[in-house]
Amino acid sequence: MSPYFDFAASRFVGFTALCGIRLETLEPGFCRCVMDLDEKHLNPQGALHGGAVAALMDVCAGTAAIFNGDKPRMAVTRSANVHYLRAGTKGPFRAEARVIRAGRSMAYVRVEILDGDDRLCSDGSFEYFYTES
Repeated sequence: MSPYFDFAASRFVGFTALCGIRLETLEPGFCRCVMDLDEKHLNPQGALHGGAVAALMDVCAGTAAIFNGDKPRMAVTRSANVHYLRAGTKGPFRAEARVIRAGRSMAYVRVEILDGDDRLCSDGSFEYFYTES
C-alpha cells in the first residue's frame, strides 16, 4: 500500500530510509521517529540542516496521519508550517507527531522535534489530504 513503508518489517524505505529516519513508536494518531545526527544532516554551521528538520517532521506527521484509524489511509502533504526554535547540535533527534483532527479527506497534525538533551528544537503543523476515502 505505501511506497515508503515496509509493513511486514515495520520500517521506512526509500528517501526516508536514506535520511536515516527510524520508526520508534506507532499508535493510532501518534508517531515517534528518531534520526541520529550524521555529517550528511549538517548545515554549514554544524547544526541539523533545516531541510533535514522538515523531512523528519513531515515523515513523522504523515505517518501519524496515515495510521490514524482502523486501517492505513494514504495521504499526501497539503501544507506545512515549520518553526525553527533552536539549532540542533546534539542528537539523536526525536520527532513526536499527534493527529489533532482528521476527517474524510483531511488530517491536521502537530509535531515537535526534541534534541538529545530533550530540548525543543522545532515544532510545526501539517495538513494532509487523504488520497483514498
